[in-house]
Amino acid sequence: MMDESNIWTAVGTLVVALTSSKAWDYWKLKTQTDQQRIQAEKDDQNVYRDDLRVKIDEYRDELRALYVKREKELMEMQEKIRSLSEELSAMRVKVEFLEKENAELRAQKEA
Repeated sequence: MMDESNIWTAVGTLVVALTSSKAWDYWKLKTQTDQQRIQAEKDDQNVYRDDLRVKIDEYRDELRALYVKREKELMEMQEKIRSLSEELSAMRVKVEFLEKENAELRAQKEA
């Protein structure tokens, strides 16, 4: 009976050794798979974040270009207003001159 008990002890030890080795391999593989999944999620988030940064930079460039364009249009508009104001002043002087001349001609005609 002693020999049988030694055999069972040896078999039990062998089963435990094989099982613990397989369990270790399983947990090791599971941990690696989890880490790879987490890294893949981080990579996806980084790609998404990087895409957002690129898009924001593009919008900033568009906004700057639009600002420069509006600034130029504003300057042109101010120049046109200045030019029209000068023309209006010149026309007022001409109208005053013509009204004065018209009044003089009427006075000469009546006299």
